[in-house]
Amino acid sequence: MRDILFLSHANPDDNEFTLWLALRLAKEGYKVWCDLTGLLGGETTWMDINKLIRENTTKFVCVISRASNERIGVLKELQLAENTARDNNLHDFIIPAHIDDLPYRDTNPFVVMLNAIAFEKGWAKGLSNLLEKLERDEVPTSEGATPEIVSSWWREHYSAEQGVLDQPEEYLSNWFPIEKIPEEIHFHVLRRISIGKVEIPDKLPYPAFHEGEFLISFAGARDFEGLLGEFLRIDKTISFKLDEFLQGTAEKRIVDRKEARNLVFRLLRMAWEQMVKERDLPVYDLSNAQCFYFRKGLAEKDKAFFTGVNGERTFRNLVGYETKQSGKRYWHFGIQARPLTYPYFAYIIKSHVVFSDDGENIWDSHERMHNARRSQCKDWYNAEWRDRTLAAMSWLAGEEGKIKLKLGNDLTVEIPNYPLLFKSPVSYIEPSKDQPHIEVDDEEDENEIDDVQGINRWMN
Repeated sequence: MRDILFLSHANPDDNEFTLWLALRLAKEGYKVWCDLTGLLGGETTWMDINKLIRENTTKFVCVISRASNERIGVLKELQLAENTARDNNLHDFIIPAHIDDLPYRDTNPFVVMLNAIAFEKGWAKGLSNLLEKLERDEVPTSEGATPEIVSSWWREHYSAEQGVLDQPEEYLSNWFPIEKIPEEIHFHVLRRISIGKVEIPDKLPYPAFHEGEFLISFAGARDFEGLLGEFLRIDKTISFKLDEFLQGTAEKRIVDRKEARNLVFRLLRMAWEQMVKERDLPVYDLSNAQCFYFRKGLAEKDKAFFTGVNGERTFRNLVGYETKQSGKRYWHFGIQARPLTYPYFAYIIKSHVVFSDDGENIWDSHERMHNARRSQCKDWYNAEWRDRTLAAMSWLAGEEGKIKLKLGNDLTVEIPNYPLLFKSPVSYIEPSKDQPHIEVDDEEDENEIDDVQGINRWMN
């Protein structure tokens, strides 16, 4: 059965890339063999290479570099792969993976006429193109090849302690702190001046909700004068110090600590939703939450500038498209905010991607959305998601650098466009780094830059 991806490369020159590629392919569910790992995703850990290529290999991936181009061992494997493809009439059996500055015209005769996949401009982008090729050619995956297999192999061959340095390191979070939270929360006692049910209007200018006999809000009673309808009045107000209310230590305890945090959570979520709706971000319903996404044309040229982790001004696109056989497929970056009341007041920002055919109307099919997300985002690594989140938050903050949420007539809270940093007492040297995926805007002199040092580790 032909179900193995065989990786041929120059040893030791191309080991770092080949090991990275083998583990990435195995993580995607493919059964992979290379001399650095043996067989990943299968039962046999050692096989005769000649027999493996002749009988079990479905695609022969040859790492093309200045080193491998003249290496005798690689040339012998290529010759065997060429014979195997010809004898068995295997289409696109050999897939060259070009990884350095070797001119294509100078590659050896076995691969010079083949369409090579370019990894020299970015490993992540090359991997994305290779996975598309494998999917298009219906290369089978294996139940035995899982992320757990990759993790197990890594633990057996590499010790995490080898990469630990006894020096502090800062980590970027996705917690955006709330500045100057109100000192009090108010329970306004509602009274109807005529017979009927107590109901508040569907839309109020400030975050507030009806619970029992109360209208709960950070806004004071005066802020709701004339806004509750003809027959509804605020009879009196019970106010609580916010810190005592959240700790359950207030004298007039109305709710317990858990419910108190839920009520504050609800108000902060309403404040966020009102803000993004006022900024004209459409909403997409997730299974248990909502995300607000950028439609085409909302941001100027569908991109936003921000200060990157290296301190330099850069940008990210928030809407983009790919051309498919059926036409353009637009992707839209979206964010979801979850309020945090402990140990900090903050918003936890999570990122999402949704799709449309026209830049406006998001698909209804969740299955179609899932498949598109896997295809579009499989080469988006931590830095990609991190930078788009920073770009989106900077767009919301505007020139002032603060996102303002209105809680009352003269009551607002502010969120900076940069998240909290956490400091670790130790740092870790990763065995290898994914090369950054750079977006280039032909209309600008500035390009996106991914900082792959220390601070870029993105906490989801």
